[in-house]
Amino acid sequence: MPEIFPRLFCWLSAVSLLLMATGVSADALSSRLEKKVRGATLEVVVAFPESDPLSYEKPLPLELLPFALRDATHVPIGTAFRLGRNEYVTAAHVISASVGGQFGPPQLRDAQGRIYAIDQILKYSFQEDFAVVSLKDPPRSPILDTGPEPTPSSTVFAVGNALGEGIIVRDGVYTSATPEQQDGKWNWLRFSAAASPGNSGGPLLNHKGQVIGVVVAKSPNENLNYALPVSRVLDAREGIARVVMRTPFGVPFAPDTIVLNVDENFDLPLSFDEFAATIQKIGKRTFDRGYAELQAAYPRKYFPLGDNSAELLNSTVIATDPRLIVRKNTKWEALEPDAIEHIDLGGGSSMTVGQIAETGLVGIRLGDPATLADLVGDSRKFMDLFLKGTPITRLVGPEAVRITSLGAAQEESVFTDSYGRKWLLRTWDLPFMDARIVSAALPVPQGFIVVSRLAQSALTYPMTELIKMAANLVYVTYSGTLPEWRQYLALSSMQPAVFADIHLDPDVSGKLSYGSKRFDFMAGNDLLNIQDRSIIDLYFAYFPDHGKIVWDVAGLRIREDRQEKVMVEVLRHARPPDGLPRRFQDEWDDLRMRRTPYNGIPRLDGMVTSTGTTVTHLATSSRIPIPQDATIIYQASYLAELGFSAAELQTLSRLMLGDLRVSE
Repeated sequence: MPEIFPRLFCWLSAVSLLLMATGVSADALSSRLEKKVRGATLEVVVAFPESDPLSYEKPLPLELLPFALRDATHVPIGTAFRLGRNEYVTAAHVISASVGGQFGPPQLRDAQGRIYAIDQILKYSFQEDFAVVSLKDPPRSPILDTGPEPTPSSTVFAVGNALGEGIIVRDGVYTSATPEQQDGKWNWLRFSAAASPGNSGGPLLNHKGQVIGVVVAKSPNENLNYALPVSRVLDAREGIARVVMRTPFGVPFAPDTIVLNVDENFDLPLSFDEFAATIQKIGKRTFDRGYAELQAAYPRKYFPLGDNSAELLNSTVIATDPRLIVRKNTKWEALEPDAIEHIDLGGGSSMTVGQIAETGLVGIRLGDPATLADLVGDSRKFMDLFLKGTPITRLVGPEAVRITSLGAAQEESVFTDSYGRKWLLRTWDLPFMDARIVSAALPVPQGFIVVSRLAQSALTYPMTELIKMAANLVYVTYSGTLPEWRQYLALSSMQPAVFADIHLDPDVSGKLSYGSKRFDFMAGNDLLNIQDRSIIDLYFAYFPDHGKIVWDVAGLRIREDRQEKVMVEVLRHARPPDGLPRRFQDEWDDLRMRRTPYNGIPRLDGMVTSTGTTVTHLATSSRIPIPQDATIIYQASYLAELGFSAAELQTLSRLMLGDLRVSE
């Protein structure tokens, strides 16, 4: 996942960067100053979602939670302090924590529990990590004074909301100044005063109680926390917000990265809703620009363009379990997930679950083909089935409670990928963790192929775009029994565009017929025993066709049943281009010259006897030589377990060739 989005969008996770350390007492501030500081410092909070659409395997054991959390209506995410008549300073990542989230807008809460709504965003700097806001109805509270930058080893005090337990003051020393990471345009203040999650955005004070900095982050390896000098806030331009960063950008399907520079400004003041909408637009533009620049930086290296795609474009992969096209080293390959789990869902349904390129890749096989249309039309039923094989739990105290239903999808549409395949693009909310499941489901004869991601709510846009990218890279064989194919073909609205040129008749009437603009084939009971248990596999592949890359049927297999004791196979081969490994040309020569195993002579391989030969649209039988300038050759094979004589296999091979017509 590109680093930019956890930084630009994932505001809630940024809070986890903040400041974990142990504390010491703060008795150096006078009681008068401490009272003033506490009065001027407020918590930044967001409201818990009002409703929970989820269903659980049992009632949530909320009694296991601490009372303060069990009884809470808001969750603290940071700290703010008053620095003017109606000006409150906090960290940029704190005020942005709710952008795109489900917890509502940020608000301020005083020590008495009173909630104050934000009126406007007055100043904002993503790079310097500060924001200044005004309140709609500000409290009568002290205004903190500002002081000069500290001297090394001088006493400082970090003030903030510690672990959600209210405002506390802790002391330490100012240790050093560290240049900001990108261009060294200013120095961070480094200090040893302890801080905790929630301190971010709070004031860093000198021994006089004057603000010298805004607490923003903690060193990951030592107790040397970071604060922005308050002078950067005071000197910042009025009426403008800045989003500036330099970050690596890449996508998980290939190892390439670029350095992406972001420098965007927009006018202030804005209401929080206006501010959030603007930040989201910047995030979307940044992702789209990053991907465009990535492709421009590596021209003809992204599938299906370029030499590193050529091997896959000249191969047909049998993928009855779904694969994803990724480039781990120098070439694009259709790979299975590293670890695949096979799960029985009950009722004859099953699921294969794996992860590859940071993407969940799932195959769902339905026990009852008639449920395919039902699950296409009902997002709740679809996700309920999905959760049986990919469980999600909610942690309540020490106990993990399994979620049984997410309800209906909050967002739903049909996404047509670059190859005309139609995916159900759906999003479900997980309010308790401010997250979403984004999935794209492709209906296939056996059920569904699903690519999915669990993302924090703020990451919905980039995660959805990555899901669409993954959908374009799915490699799958369309496989199903005759009843499964009948149910699928009845679902014409969700079929890929290529099916407009395909005729497939899966009715049991003694013959199965397939027809397309490339080839036609018919199999009858004289060739193999056609029954409802018989399986038709369409080998879909990506290949060049008249100057463009298409996704189309590159082969066909008909199996008598899942035992695979008898089957026929038709496979398309194209003349390999120059530059491919020698094995591609060698195989092409064997096909054209009808060398073993393409010479029509039965051969034994273990327990399986097979015979195969090759034809073209002109060389329509094995007796007609294939011309040297042929560009497309079709291989036809008959495979059976022991029990067939050589003469019987040759007879079946002739029958098979008689039912095959090549049109390209």
